[in-house]
Amino acid sequence: MASIPPLDLRPLHEPLTSERRRAAGRWRRERRRPADVRAIGLAIAGWVLTIPGLLIVASYLASPEELPMLIVGSIVAAIGLALLVGRSIARRAQRIREARLLAFAEANGFAYAAAALRQDGRVEDVLRAHDGAEWGVLVVSQRDRSERRHGYLGVPYAPPVDPAEDPTLLVLREHITDVGLRCTIALRGGTLGLTAHDGWSQEDVAVQRFVHDVRSILATMASPSAASAERPTAIASTTAGKRLARAQLRIGIGAALGAVALALGTSLLGQLLR
Repeated sequence: MASIPPLDLRPLHEPLTSERRRAAGRWRRERRRPADVRAIGLAIAGWVLTIPGLLIVASYLASPEELPMLIVGSIVAAIGLALLVGRSIARRAQRIREARLLAFAEANGFAYAAAALRQDGRVEDVLRAHDGAEWGVLVVSQRDRSERRHGYLGVPYAPPVDPAEDPTLLVLREHITDVGLRCTIALRGGTLGLTAHDGWSQEDVAVQRFVHDVRSILATMASPSAASAERPTAIASTTAGKRLARAQLRIGIGAALGAVALALGTSLLGQLLR
């Protein structure tokens, strides 16, 4: 029977070293994510609001009778600063997450991609093991253009002729019930796919233990299937990824133009209030 090596979970909870941060920075520069385009758009919107707002405040600060313009400038600058601060916090959290998952992947012999593509959506924070198991956070677009996040795990698996009498699946379902995870199991194209109804965090030790347990059950009870040694495909290197990047760039440009329109509108409102 095959066996799965024990997990080294230390990188998920130990403090990040400066060496790990630098390594993550080099990795990030080599694999710039399309999602960064949206962050650039938010930065443009933040600066477009902040700079005019501060200029308005500075221009009318010495004129007590221009109180409406001071209020307008302060509101515009506050909105811009909030966008910049929010972007900074999100980027810092993303960098820490990527650095931890890179260290976790290196310690356990996994491949890591910040984002990859599947037929049913994109997967973020993707980890792939040597047995072909791949897991991450599946992001599915909804009809109202919102996004729903699910935990996802796919493992190469060759089921018996009658999956209903498969003892491996029975043990797997019992384990999932014991853990209390609400999920859907599907067999498709030689892969057993497990999709959680809710999202999960790849930094969560409990999530990584659960994935390890599922891989162990399949490795010790099931017939081995052909595992893929390929690394996850970074979303930026695919045609669909490039389309996504262009779409997110349009979102960023739209946010920037909206910020410009808001700045002009507030300036006009200030002139009317004088």
